[in-house]
Amino acid sequence: MRASLVFIFFCLQILSYGQQVDEELVARLDSIESVLPLDYNDNVRQHLLEFTGTYNKRFDKILKNFITYDNYLKDIFISYNVPEELRFAAISLSKCENLISLSEGREGYFKMRYRTATSHGLSITNYIDERRDVLLSAEAFCKELSLIYGRTNNWQSALMTYAVGDLEWQKAKVLSRDTIGDFWTINKYLPFEYGSEYPKFIAAVFFANYYSEYDYKANPLTLMTEQVLVEKYTTLYQLSSRLGIDNKLLRELNPIYKKNIIPNVEKQYYLTLPSSRSSTFYELGDKVYNYTPTAVYTGTEVKIVQAESTNEQTLETVDVDSESDYNQAIYHVRSGDILLKIADLFDCGVVDIKRWNKLSSDFLDINQEIIIKVSPDRKAYYQKIDKMTNEERKAVMRKD
Repeated sequence: MRASLVFIFFCLQILSYGQQVDEELVARLDSIESVLPLDYNDNVRQHLLEFTGTYNKRFDKILKNFITYDNYLKDIFISYNVPEELRFAAISLSKCENLISLSEGREGYFKMRYRTATSHGLSITNYIDERRDVLLSAEAFCKELSLIYGRTNNWQSALMTYAVGDLEWQKAKVLSRDTIGDFWTINKYLPFEYGSEYPKFIAAVFFANYYSEYDYKANPLTLMTEQVLVEKYTTLYQLSSRLGIDNKLLRELNPIYKKNIIPNVEKQYYLTLPSSRSSTFYELGDKVYNYTPTAVYTGTEVKIVQAESTNEQTLETVDVDSESDYNQAIYHVRSGDILLKIADLFDCGVVDIKRWNKLSSDFLDINQEIIIKVSPDRKAYYQKIDKMTNEERKAVMRKD
């Protein structure tokens, strides 16, 4: 009997605590000014608890990436008369991930489709993807939402149409038999993978407004930068080696070069550099393009650390992220292959191939087995490359 009473008391305590959490979340949501409704339900609660539960280092990275651009994003959204809070969709759509391809071939902070991007003037080729330029993609995002809003006269529906596609949203409306525009009724008829898009957006708005209440700290990249004109074919690895810049930092500053290659074509391409290195770029002149061996992977990387109380920046050596979530594709070296060509075929970098295969030089042997790490959903595609004819491989490298 006593044990039963203790158990009941324990359950009541849990229920009481859960009720307090719900009340706090609802009160904070209600305090946020938003044109879009910020409803609270079980689905929303689930995503809110991801941000507000146990401290998660991954959310620190999301916050850093977002805050780095937030003031610029706010100005862009205001200039296009799009509700400011819709900029937080960068958190819910992509988790502010800019250096990897997302699901369904979408790219960038705003998880943009190819046709959407090109219809608003963004350039996408085999080497360049301007969807990864945060500010350019933000402008395209605002233009697209404005077009959808012109048809729906509802920002909530506009965001969902963008996120899940017009066909899926219209199908859900038909299946729900909704006649009064009840958003949550329609939302229930979306495919499973899309049903959480709006709850995730609400959680993103909440997180962006209350992150400090849950021990997360805004630590944006505060680095003075300049743009320089690149006049010859080169790679980010080559430039980072020549200029003495951490390769990962150079990639973060230049995310549009999706293969880490700056192509030698008629169009002018620019490179964003730390201001402290731009003078070195000009001093080197054509020598900056001269080949230098790629640095051997050591298992660590150097990153810029911003002191909390000052503007001083220091360098810190840290372990790199694990790639345990990736699958392996196998490629056998053919006559005429070089590492740069293989990297082009597999949309990765030379330094990655050398790291995965523990290569200390650029020399390859015919039929040498090369391991490539790829995302699980793309393994089937990349594994086919090993069986392709030379003409088929050339077509892959030529395609836009």
